[in-house]
Amino acid sequence: MNLNHYTKKTIDLSASIELAFRINDRSGNVIGQPVDVYKNNHKTAVVLENVRPEDTEGITNQSVEPDEAQFLTDLEIEARNALVKAVRKKASELPPRSSRRGEPTRSTATWMAPQNCT
Repeated sequence: MNLNHYTKKTIDLSASIELAFRINDRSGNVIGQPVDVYKNNHKTAVVLENVRPEDTEGITNQSVEPDEAQFLTDLEIEARNALVKAVRKKASELPPRSSRRGEPTRSTATWMAPQNCT
């Protein structure tokens, strides 16, 4: 009796990114509340390794290990796009600029360091 031995490996990737920004006027006063942007992702892959070609049960090497760097890069791109969208939305809610002296002008966004990135 010839037993077929192979390894079944489960790969579980999980990551989250939390960013925040706030808007300040030209004198540094904060306008409104800071805005948080949170993105997370989870991916599971099952890989069969060491499957012999003469296996008679029809088992073959399956799946490919996910690229961890690409997984993180994709999540970072999603977070960046969500952050840009949130900044544009918040900026569109600001009052228009005034060219007259002494009147408030449109604020500028201040980026805060990432709050949590795992």
